[in-house]
Amino acid sequence: GNDMKKTIYEGDAGVLWRKGKIQKVLGNGRHRYSLWRGEKITTVNTQTQEYTCQVQDYATKDNLTVRFMIRLRVQVSDPAAFLRALPENTHGLFVQNAASDAARVFVAKYSLEDLLGKTVELREAAQREAGEKLREAGMEITELSPVSILIPRSLRQAYEAELVIKKKALAEL
Repeated sequence: GNDMKKTIYEGDAGVLWRKGKIQKVLGNGRHRYSLWRGEKITTVNTQTQEYTCQVQDYATKDNLTVRFMIRLRVQVSDPAAFLRALPENTHGLFVQNAASDAARVFVAKYSLEDLLGKTVELREAAQREAGEKLREAGMEITELSPVSILIPRSLRQAYEAELVIKKKALAEL
């Protein structure tokens, strides 16, 4: 009595709960569960999702402000851990925060000049740090686009002027 059925489709995973506790992860197909035993099945999208961390202001080691955008693709790899870690519909914010926190920490370690030469390392650091945080919440980063560092125009003009002066000084040696 009181048996229900739920179909889990391609691109989703099912999670069987009994009395508020996760019992197991279900693959594609039809699954039965019993309301009488206090069971329910929730579905988790396991397809890759793309997130963009909006442009944010970060301070470099020499206290200049740069802005950035980070794009990453993320997939749920452990549906049970994912549901345990995050309240419903907060994972987008969680992903964005994990990526921005990783970037903020990296940026604070370098001066602007050093930073501009370290975009590859920045991307690796963001992937590593954010990756660890996301793994704890049952997610994997499948791709992280190169991070674009945006320098405010006034700062960029000053910076370029300084480079011109440096080049001139070198030419005069």
